[in-house]
Amino acid sequence: MSEKDKETVQCQKDCSGLAPGLYQSCTGCDNYLVCTKHGITRLGRCPSNKVWDDKRKKCRKTSLTCKSSASNELDPGTS
Repeated sequence: MSEKDKETVQCQKDCSGLAPGLYQSCTGCDNYLVCTKHGITRLGRCPSNKVWDDKRKKCRKTSLTCKSSASNELDPGTS
């Protein structure tokens, strides 16, 4: 997969203002946020050698939404 095929995703620091669901965490590509209807934030972590793919909303070997699966960096422009 080329870098141009990857999508920029706005990472999330907490669940403020978000609908219940799973979201890319700002702490790294192998982490994701679990948001509940009550606004509770829980940090989830992908198994070893997997990263969070925010487009598919699950942990995978490669991600469409992380800059580099190997380096665990988020796309530029995320906050």
